[in-house]
Amino acid sequence: MHRHCPAHYWHGEQLHTLILLIMKTLTNEQVKEGNKLIAEFMGYKQTSSDKDFSFFEHPDGKGIVLQSHHDYKRFDNHSLMELRGFVFHRSWDWLMPCIGKISNECEEPEELDELKYALLCNDIETAWKFVVNYLTIS
Repeated sequence: MHRHCPAHYWHGEQLHTLILLIMKTLTNEQVKEGNKLIAEFMGYKQTSSDKDFSFFEHPDGKGIVLQSHHDYKRFDNHSLMELRGFVFHRSWDWLMPCIGKISNECEEPEELDELKYALLCNDIETAWKFVVNYLTIS
């Protein structure tokens, strides 16, 4: 049987519209905080910060820079900062290791149904939002 994207699986177009509305209304600060939550779950540790940046390091030695709230808008379109900031919200390469870790640790597979359908629909925004919510309540 062919299943539609999460909107049809869960409760029709209303739920899908709500999810899209929530994603479109997220502020840069909410995206930054969600990405920081995911990064911490993945083992990144904040090593230092100043008025403009927070510096994070992954246990494997990879360094990463996350813009602070104070200057976030200033660097929002700066390509160098874009490459050096957390991009879990728009890169499957970044988000999938986190999804894999959640899948391995989850004891109730049905809790991941919404995530499964987001993956089937190639909907990174819904998948990202699911991951952030999952980590927040876990």
